[in-house]
Amino acid sequence: NGYAIGLDITPAMLQIAERKRREQQINNVGFHCGDIMRMPFADQTFACVTAGYALRNVPDVEAALIEIKRVLQPGGRFLSLDFGHPPNRFYRAAYLRYLSLVGAGVGWLLHGDADTYRYIPESLKLYPGQRGVQEMMTRAGFSKTGFRQFGGGIMAINYGTKS
Repeated sequence: NGYAIGLDITPAMLQIAERKRREQQINNVGFHCGDIMRMPFADQTFACVTAGYALRNVPDVEAALIEIKRVLQPGGRFLSLDFGHPPNRFYRAAYLRYLSLVGAGVGWLLHGDADTYRYIPESLKLYPGQRGVQEMMTRAGFSKTGFRQFGGGIMAINYGTKS
């Protein structure tokens, strides 16, 4: 029925996605190379925009939210999955340490480079987390904003509607 468009700034990620699309014979998905900060789509193009681990990696979260809102149709929904900020500071510290150790181990095992995933806990130090993203979404003009968190706040899905 519908058609989905994937957007990524990294050509190698798009090549992987396209290979998987072909292997699974999925015909209602297309991919574009582009920057979430300046998406190559007209205003009010999409009924829904989803993002996975994207907002944590942009230079300006609020500007990204404004750009996402631009491409949403009125009443359109935005959902963003990302690592979160657990509210308990001791749990948060243990979680960041865990991500550092596991990220280094997985990076070394899969890529021969312990630093491959070490950026994740570093990026979380600057990321506003689920509560901060909800506040930014409200300031950007989204309505019905909120989040659902998992694992005591280590993962979260933020959501909102374009008014």
